[in-house]
Amino acid sequence: GSYAVNIVLTANQYFGGNVVPTLTCTPSDSNCDNPMWFFEETLLTTCECADKHQATSNPFNMRSTLRINNAGPEDTGMYHCEFDCSGETIVSNMFKITYVAPVSFTTPDSISYYEYINNNISLKCSPVDYDNHQWQTTGLVPIELGGRFGLTGSNNTDLIITELQLDDARTYVCAANNKVTTKAEIRAYLFVYKFPEVEVIGNTSVTAGEGNSTSFTCTVSGHPKPVVSWIFSGGSLSF
Repeated sequence: GSYAVNIVLTANQYFGGNVVPTLTCTPSDSNCDNPMWFFEETLLTTCECADKHQATSNPFNMRSTLRINNAGPEDTGMYHCEFDCSGETIVSNMFKITYVAPVSFTTPDSISYYEYINNNISLKCSPVDYDNHQWQTTGLVPIELGGRFGLTGSNNTDLIITELQLDDARTYVCAANNKVTTKAEIRAYLFVYKFPEVEVIGNTSVTAGEGNSTSFTCTVSGHPKPVVSWIFSGGSLSF
């Protein structure tokens, strides 16, 4: 008879991280059995209990599935399977799977940044082995680039904010992905300060007789809220 064997990847052709490569080989005829798996033309030692090359077969449709446990870069390459179909060895097509390192970051997670209003600041990201990256705010809302917000750094992965405003203080998220990492992220916490400003209300110099009372008034603004102290003759007054 005439037979054909197809090999189908049940996940995707890329693996790494939590993505375990799994290939399925399906013969076109029920008279096929004794499946064998090959890597780069070398016969693999397989069984259902194997720590590395775990092969299982379905007795109803003779489908054979190869699961490669603890897979790494060394498992990148061409795979195929072979079946014994009524005494004839049928060889499947070749299929290549490729290891992709999971996304990582050279910048530590949860860095706090401190800067004053109207200044500029860059928040670091530095993803490695990524395909795409995006800066987001809390709630995973993408940051619209342009105006005061832009990208900087050697790979344009850092976020630069110019002319800082108080409401820029928040949590920022740098998210990245690739073929085996759906999403990896690090967070940056931005704190924006405003220098204290003091305004004296009323007279700055008062002449008062002994035993009389007088007062001085000032307003203070800043962020965070400043701590106010009154000084007399070089020492702090207690209230």
